[in-house]
Amino acid sequence: MRGSIGYASNWMNMNRPIRILFLDDDDQRHLAVDRYFEGRRDFVVDHVYLARQAIARLQERRYFLICLDHDLEKSHERLVGVPYESGQAVADYIATMPRRMLPAWVHVHSHNEAGRENMAAAILLGAPQVKVTVARFAPAMAYWDRVARFARQWSRA
Repeated sequence: MRGSIGYASNWMNMNRPIRILFLDDDDQRHLAVDRYFEGRRDFVVDHVYLARQAIARLQERRYFLICLDHDLEKSHERLVGVPYESGQAVADYIATMPRRMLPAWVHVHSHNEAGRENMAAAILLGAPQVKVTVARFAPAMAYWDRVARFARQWSRA
């Protein structure tokens, strides 16, 4: 699924780092993202483990890319008394965000096929100008290379 990529070309500013919000319940995936972007000043990654943390960040600042996991069981197991949260709450929030706060790109990753398709559909319905990609797995190195390449291209547009 894809939204319009033209929206992103108007979004970037070469004088600011490219901001990424990464929502996942797996510590290893967070570490892999950190390793990839280690020492790179042109990217800033904000890490969150819960849907409500992601929504709070989205209310504070605008992101170029948001990576969303659907099933966040590990966060739920780790925090006693916290009700189950999924990435769907974040997708629904993105669909209702003011245009000035929308990201250029949302990547939905989850083993839960129905969950990831529902998240992508919600975003595209409410914010069709956002580029949306879906995959079964969290982003791998080749994916981050693609993000960096697209971000640089869009920042020059």
